[in-house]
Amino acid sequence: MYFYGGMYEKWLRITSSIGCLYLDCCMHGAIVPLLTEMQWSQSGNATISGLSKGTAPLSVAATFFSAGMVEILFSPIAGLVADRWGLDIVILFGLLCATLKCLLYGLTTLTPLILLANRSLQGVVSAFTQTMAMARITDFYGSTSSFECTIVTGVAMCKLSFNLFASLFVGELFRYLNSRVFLLFLPVEFGLIVCVLLTFRTENFHKKEETRSDDGTITLVDKKKRRSVRWGALFDVQVLIISLSFLVMNLGQAALDPSLAIWVEYVFGEGTVASAHLLGLCGFSVILSAVCCTFVLETFSKDFTWIFCTVSLFIAGLPLVLVKFSPSLTVASLCLAVYFFGLQAARVILITMCSTVAVTRYPEAYSLVFSLVNLGWSGAFLVGPLLAPPLFGSSCTICMIGVACILTALLAFFLRNIDSKDGLSFMDCFCVKASSDDGYQLVATNENSQITFDLQRVMIQTIEH
Repeated sequence: MYFYGGMYEKWLRITSSIGCLYLDCCMHGAIVPLLTEMQWSQSGNATISGLSKGTAPLSVAATFFSAGMVEILFSPIAGLVADRWGLDIVILFGLLCATLKCLLYGLTTLTPLILLANRSLQGVVSAFTQTMAMARITDFYGSTSSFECTIVTGVAMCKLSFNLFASLFVGELFRYLNSRVFLLFLPVEFGLIVCVLLTFRTENFHKKEETRSDDGTITLVDKKKRRSVRWGALFDVQVLIISLSFLVMNLGQAALDPSLAIWVEYVFGEGTVASAHLLGLCGFSVILSAVCCTFVLETFSKDFTWIFCTVSLFIAGLPLVLVKFSPSLTVASLCLAVYFFGLQAARVILITMCSTVAVTRYPEAYSLVFSLVNLGWSGAFLVGPLLAPPLFGSSCTICMIGVACILTALLAFFLRNIDSKDGLSFMDCFCVKASSDDGYQLVATNENSQITFDLQRVMIQTIEH
């Protein structure tokens, strides 16, 4: 059938994957401007002690914390399932959870308890659709680096703008539709489910049983080799740095989500509409950043992408240091717009690096690499809400997050040679490491004496009971 393997399948898979990314971010950001509309105390007064100081109360932070915790628990599971049964089944399950989430939001009154349940479901949705949808896109292109792949990646990573635009539109429509505004997402979800079913595959384009060498030769990979590859991905230094970078730079957004609307209302005397407009400006900043990244990535060679990553992380960190001291809402909006510009640029380059590492070094554990990186991403939304109550307080927590982001930019130095097949790994610290499919090398070193050891291959046989 021409549909499978043809242009129709290609663009339907890419479009549906991008739609999943956008939907996930829309559902995440839609709730942000509505926090001041909810009753957070038994007395029915929304302006409780936490709100009166311009900081988010612990009850708000707890609801956002639940999403990060659930996402961390399910991300490794999603990666292993995707490598075993294909990315499509993981995406489909995430979309079904998103549908349930919309129904709960739209058919019930928005209360703290409903918000907690739905934020937990949001964690499941993000774990099964966020990086897995990105992996589904890059899986189609494989190891080929083309301008088309760069453009598609840039468009896909514009998902952050939909997070912010959803805050803008839901904040406006909530005044007329109340909780029923979330039912507007249902037609989009049903359409995405149909698209995934039309292109459904039970295996990825990067087959788990095969690996490709430089000359194009395809060899089979046995189960024991796949296990060693998974451990290699787990201890890969560059994968861990990418995950850590996602953790630190997303802390700002994760902490701002439950506290921004409250801070704007307390400091500047503006309500839901002003917060929605601020987030809308940040959304346009994200789109501008994605366009710039697309052309910069095409211009720069892979040897210089780590420099671009360093600059992006610095741009993301500096506005967080300054935003607390903004004299007006306009200045605060500009600072946050610059932050989201740098955040988007860093996200695009880091997800591109993640794809390069997965394709080049660990094709047998392709989805697992993305799920490991997602641990850093979701970890930010686990820790970030806990930082929301003191974010704009006397401790100046948001400034500390900005400084941490700037310091993380220095780690980008170790992301050089990202396309190398033999990257740095903590497994190199062990005395025994695999050298081939049929043997091992015994490596011994002694820094105090100049002794040279001959390396010999030792065959290891195992007896299965």
